[in-house]
Amino acid sequence: MLDPFNTGTNFLITKVTVVLYLFSTLFNFESFYSVKNIGKYVYPVFALFILLTFMNFMNKSSVYPIFFNVPMFLDMLILLTVLNHAKIEPQLLLKCLYVFAFGSIVLTIMYLLGIQTGFGLQNRVTIFGNNQNEVGLKLCISILILISIIQENRLKFGKFRFLFYAVIPFMFMFLIGTASRVAFISLFFGVIIFYLLHKQFFAPKKIFIILLLTITLFPVLYVYLNKSLLTERLGDFITKGDLSSRDVVWSSILKIIPQNFLWGQGETGCLRSITLLLGYPSSPHSVILEILCYTGIIGLILFLIFFVRIIICIKRSFQEDKEFLPLILIFPVLGMILSGQILGAKIVWVLFAYMISPFVSRSYYKFGNRVRNQTKIVRYKPVSTIIR
Repeated sequence: MLDPFNTGTNFLITKVTVVLYLFSTLFNFESFYSVKNIGKYVYPVFALFILLTFMNFMNKSSVYPIFFNVPMFLDMLILLTVLNHAKIEPQLLLKCLYVFAFGSIVLTIMYLLGIQTGFGLQNRVTIFGNNQNEVGLKLCISILILISIIQENRLKFGKFRFLFYAVIPFMFMFLIGTASRVAFISLFFGVIIFYLLHKQFFAPKKIFIILLLTITLFPVLYVYLNKSLLTERLGDFITKGDLSSRDVVWSSILKIIPQNFLWGQGETGCLRSITLLLGYPSSPHSVILEILCYTGIIGLILFLIFFVRIIICIKRSFQEDKEFLPLILIFPVLGMILSGQILGAKIVWVLFAYMISPFVSRSYYKFGNRVRNQTKIVRYKPVSTIIR
């Protein structure tokens, strides 16, 4: 826990930044908290949050009395305010993702210097005591962002951007150290899809360069990965179906869900039931099962409506604008949905906002142009028409 003032509070920079950002938006409340042009994206998740809060309240107990999920509430506010901000500044979220990736570079330097790093269960690397899968997935997201910045240059960094190539191998080493299987698999598919679909890499000269680099680096990667804990964990998953006890938790969750299939038991009721079955509280480690357990089939339908609309935005971004970054970022997001949790993960909701933002800002400017054109027509009406 990062607590430089010994207050007992976890002073993560992201938490402080989010609170300060949301506080600053209050001074322009009408602009940042409007649902115009974004209602179809925010209404389903807001309804999900209201349902979750209600079910938490109905199932609270002396052991689990907290029914208001503050992290998820902040995520909803982030989604709403950032989407409205993106209407005004379309490249805002891409710049935010770059800052996020730069933050991961700083963490990688700290890892190399041994600052605030440690080893958890199975000797897996962590930093600031965070969960290894969480660290690994954030590194995966950051590497994909940097690859997009280098190759597509949408932020117009010029040749300076190629310096990031020198940092990515160290970030990859850090990711391997976390031994996060979901992060490694997400990165693998993200990179493969990016280079397979990017037409500029099919020029004969570039194909030759890529093949040469692959042949050169493969032996190094093979030797490095062969000695890593990640390879051992991937091998256990493939040969033994090892899921790090997730299967035990999932089987318990599947016993709890039928108890209230329609509305769920809330987070409070679910934690109480899991504790009775396992003897200890545990996260469901699957967003689908988590939402089913917390809010039933109604909540799952609301989430799926939201997520399908995200997928449609990604498809349109790729087809209409040749945007590769939303497409490859969906892999770590899917990794979190299938084997982790996203209801309190702020970076995931920033990614969702980024995936939606092109169509929000586009609708905003189309509406603005239409209003301006109508104003011009009224302003320059002939005098004779006005008299009539």
